[in-house]
Amino acid sequence: MINLDKCRYNISSDTERSLKMLIENSLRWYLNKDNITFDDVQFLTTIMEIFPLLNNKEYWESIGYDICKGIKGRLENENRIMFLGMFSGLGKEAFAVNIFARRTGQLQTFSRKLNTLLLDFAYQYINMIESSTLFNSTQFYDVISGVSGVLYYLLDFEWEIHDKKKITAIVNYLLRLKDEKEYLGDRRLAFFVPYESLRTNSLRMLFPSGYLDLGVAHGIIGVGIALAKAYYCGYEADKIADFCIFLKKFYADTKKERNGIPVWPQQISWQEYINRTYAVNMFSRPSWCYGNLSIIKGFYKIDQYLRIENSEENILILQKILEQSSNKFNFVSPCICHGIASLILIENTLGTVVNKQMIVKKIENQINEIKNLYENNRYIWKNDERRDFLTGVPGIICALCGLYLEDEYTSKLFLMD
Repeated sequence: MINLDKCRYNISSDTERSLKMLIENSLRWYLNKDNITFDDVQFLTTIMEIFPLLNNKEYWESIGYDICKGIKGRLENENRIMFLGMFSGLGKEAFAVNIFARRTGQLQTFSRKLNTLLLDFAYQYINMIESSTLFNSTQFYDVISGVSGVLYYLLDFEWEIHDKKKITAIVNYLLRLKDEKEYLGDRRLAFFVPYESLRTNSLRMLFPSGYLDLGVAHGIIGVGIALAKAYYCGYEADKIADFCIFLKKFYADTKKERNGIPVWPQQISWQEYINRTYAVNMFSRPSWCYGNLSIIKGFYKIDQYLRIENSEENILILQKILEQSSNKFNFVSPCICHGIASLILIENTLGTVVNKQMIVKKIENQINEIKNLYENNRYIWKNDERRDFLTGVPGIICALCGLYLEDEYTSKLFLMD
């Protein structure tokens, strides 16, 4: 099924046995032919991510090719309703086909056409947003469903001059999120999400006047990482440098400390932001969606993209975060979304940044935590969640197999590569 000969980390033999068992048991269910559907784009992403490790490559390549054919057929359906995001729309399809093309050498032309279609759609999308009277929503600009995740992906490719103009327009849309707009007679930052755009009853109860989002998944730091990459690629350098100065001040203003380690709330109301009234117990676990590990890794990446050499402070903070016992955060999910797999995914990108022995120790602890969650039946998926990349088995498989891969792509989806 899969060849797991050499883990990239010198973990103990007992932990590696547990790691292999977790991967093999997950794959035994996930790769069962009765569970494969040819409209499952995330399945394509998953099997192509772990493709170098899979046995019977010809079989999985043919499965991947059929899924790509299905994507092409759906795109040719003129009545299809399209969505943008990297996890829920055209971006998800472009990413999956691109991994297939990279791993197999097939469908290179189709992948390029799909990327161009994604760029055109993103350009039309921001023009629609800016010409409409819609209230602002994180779905417009975030990493999951919005423009910043798409921009980050598209910056990996070469573009013609007319395409670069579209990328510049997308960059400028994101840059304007730090401007102020009027809401209820008050001036607020443009990435403020008003009550009218809140999607759940719980958010409406918590934030009856709207909120600011601080996490990588939906917040302004994800926008900043994408813009910093655009700076590195030669787009709007002065404006992006100014945006990053604003971003660092915003996160300095909203920071609290817990045991000498900076932490941030997931979301805050405008009044809490102005008055700095949020409490330390509002702060979340250090997972990817919301958490200080991904935020500090984000600022480390921003400094790298902006060619700021003084990264020692962020490296020290990353080490302090990793030195904490993850047991005290009481993770109840093995998944990427708010769960342990996201820590492993991020730590796997830090092996050359912080002390590698520390990374080994953390990964060992987290593999055993995931094993305990399974063995004690402490985490049960709903049926519709189990195949989802963020909340189910595929993300766990990719995070764990990333410990064996020399070239993994999953971290790019999360802006953590």
